[in-house]
Amino acid sequence: MNNTSIAGMKRTHMCGELRLEHAGQTVTVNGWVDRVRDNGGVLFLLLRDRAGIVQCTFDKSVNADLFDIAFTCRTEFVVAVKGKLVARDEAAINKKMPTGEVEIIAEDIRILSKAETTPFEIDDTKEVG
Repeated sequence: MNNTSIAGMKRTHMCGELRLEHAGQTVTVNGWVDRVRDNGGVLFLLLRDRAGIVQCTFDKSVNADLFDIAFTCRTEFVVAVKGKLVARDEAAINKKMPTGEVEIIAEDIRILSKAETTPFEIDDTKEVG
């Protein structure tokens, strides 16, 4: 499958809508990559849309090809991610995020649009000169 096609990746939820009551569902979200964190074999993409942010998790030991695609993502790339929404472990809950009790265990990712690295961080809470 072409990893730039949106075929079969129709959005089921907005990123910021996902909550604990949705756990167990297969969800598809579309949005901008807000942050990328690489924890050595486990990659976290924070995906943002107008409703908020959700964490998407890619585990190299589960699916190396999917991990490699996600690894190429940078901030402001537009992607579609499909996966199982699960409750985070108690120690991993992020109380600062409305979606902090859940994460998407990715089963598919499509890069819909790449972006050049921005000259400054895109964040409404920071002053840029």
